[in-house]
Amino acid sequence: MNQRTTLRTGTPAAPNTMRGLRLDARGLLVPWNVHWTMGVPDYGVIDPSKVLKAVNEKRCWICGEPLRRFKTFQLNVMAAIERVSPQPPSHRDCAEYSATVLKQHRGVTMLWTTTDHMPFAIGLTMLFRMHDPVTASWYCDGQPATRAEVLDAISSASNLLIRDAEKQGAQAVLDLGRRAGQLLMLAPGD
Repeated sequence: MNQRTTLRTGTPAAPNTMRGLRLDARGLLVPWNVHWTMGVPDYGVIDPSKVLKAVNEKRCWICGEPLRRFKTFQLNVMAAIERVSPQPPSHRDCAEYSATVLKQHRGVTMLWTTTDHMPFAIGLTMLFRMHDPVTASWYCDGQPATRAEVLDAISSASNLLIRDAEKQGAQAVLDLGRRAGQLLMLAPGD
């Protein structure tokens, strides 16, 4: 497949840290974490070597450059309620570009910016527990999310998570309610 050398016409300028990324055939930047096969990005496959490199070298999950003090996680609502990300953090501007231009996630996406997080493993899977957010912003299919979209997404995710919480007992249900309530406080205003 031919690889483009210039951004697609009309594509917003990328953050400086992303300008060294390769382009796909459509003229869109390919995140650093994406696996390439025979010169073609496979968006459905994460490059496994990048997970450890991001963690050990404190690199941005999207551009691959060193992280600064603030780290941003791009999350679906279930991950936000659980306060656990399946992906390492990114620079805020890289995560915002990913959410609005690259649109890697469908539906409501939260950008959770924090100063710290804790990597941990379950089996061979690396996860990241986020500390309290310093800032939060919400997107839905590449656009700023409305309060109604965020509230609906939190309600839907909570309804899915409640089944597991009920199996674990009353304390798990209370904890889920507390975390969902905290997330509601971060929803955008009208």
